[in-house]
Amino acid sequence: MVKRKLLKGKKRLYLALPVFCLVVFGLLYIWEVNGTFLASDFSVRTGQIWHFATYDTEKIYLYKTLLSKQHDFNDRNIEIFRNNLKHSLGAYFNNYVVMDQLNTPKDNPFTFQLLKRSYEVQIPEDIHKLLPNENIYGLNRRCSVVGNSGSILNSKCGKDIDKADLVFRCNAAPIKAFVADAGSQTNLTAFNPSILITRYQGLSKPENMHQFLKDIEEYKGLLWVPCFPSSSMGKCLEVLKLYNLTENKFVLGFPKHFQKVQSFWESRGLKKRISTGKYVLLQRLVQI
Repeated sequence: MVKRKLLKGKKRLYLALPVFCLVVFGLLYIWEVNGTFLASDFSVRTGQIWHFATYDTEKIYLYKTLLSKQHDFNDRNIEIFRNNLKHSLGAYFNNYVVMDQLNTPKDNPFTFQLLKRSYEVQIPEDIHKLLPNENIYGLNRRCSVVGNSGSILNSKCGKDIDKADLVFRCNAAPIKAFVADAGSQTNLTAFNPSILITRYQGLSKPENMHQFLKDIEEYKGLLWVPCFPSSSMGKCLEVLKLYNLTENKFVLGFPKHFQKVQSFWESRGLKKRISTGKYVLLQRLVQI
């Protein structure tokens, strides 16, 4: 009987080392634990996601089965997982991470899902002209994905992280105060639109906007924001129209790409909407 393994220990399993973008996180069945992986068919490993009656039960299982054991990369499992994810995404796996004027014609409506409802919209012309003229999201040989959970605090991983060709960060965590542990290079930063509400009070006052722009100045490269789908979509698009920083470029996530990744996990029993962090990691895993 195949021993199923669930990697969902977010705090302990957040990795930020630039190991050719093979970042393992959450529910990815791509590790070999004590040599006990017996299945050769990938569908066996991801065919079903375990569901626990209580959060405490899940934590106990994760600790006893996964976190208390020594882990090693299994390159073969990683390659199998990547190929299956690429197959699921199809044409969307590379050219549809960032909305641009090529993949989002202004006269063609596109669809997205929000709160289990589908919407069809045509992007306004004043928004369309702000999109990049061409695909700006390419492949990278070596990258680091850095979360903001604090799991690498005091790790001194900063120099290793900065050796990557591309550093992908999540949710605009502070940079300067944690350079020794998390590095300073910023090429692409994922920014959940809900942060505009929770951290900056919906930018309702001038001082909120001032603080937002001050914080974002730390980041270089692309500020990747999935305005579609988001309950903060209106505020998100408003920021795009007013955005005038030169330190980085505000770009929109392509909603169909997110939906494809979501469908990949739904077909394996994970019905809840995946987090921005998990989506970011899956992006990098398939982009090599």
